[in-house]
Amino acid sequence: MKKTYVKTLFFNGIQNKLGKGLLQNLVKEFPNLKTIITVCDGEKIVFEGIEVVNLNYREILYGIYEGIDDLIEVDELDFSRYKDSFFDAYKMLDRLHSLFSLNDRNKINILLSHIKYWENINKKFKVDLALYMNVPHEIFDYISFVSFKKRGVKTIHYYLSLIHISEPTRQEA
Repeated sequence: MKKTYVKTLFFNGIQNKLGKGLLQNLVKEFPNLKTIITVCDGEKIVFEGIEVVNLNYREILYGIYEGIDDLIEVDELDFSRYKDSFFDAYKMLDRLHSLFSLNDRNKINILLSHIKYWENINKKFKVDLALYMNVPHEIFDYISFVSFKKRGVKTIHYYLSLIHISEPTRQEA
């Protein structure tokens, strides 16, 4: 991928030091970068000369997006992009069930909010690269992933593993 190609970047992974460092390096590597859409958990990201759309992790997890009521409703063509992924996405909402009592209507409304938001993101911004620091496994990143893939956006995700390394203990007989 040419460095000048990326003007709009979706980046999910600034919740840890590794992700923050990678994003800072990407900003340096992509000289034509104009917009970053990212998910944050607390501290908002700011880069001089770059529009940054900071999405609050704790809100979007439940389909709560700032300004969503003013966005264009999803039409049948937009919704059809998710037909092969709908039940996987719906099942992901079971993870939220331990925190809240979600009935089927609540789950559908949350899922539709995510689809509406990401469809509008794709209409407003032409995302050139979507980068995930982990396999999309939460409802918002899974819906965004499907949305980008269905549009042919270059999409990369890493698989993070946590490795605990310890010194072996010597047991004397």
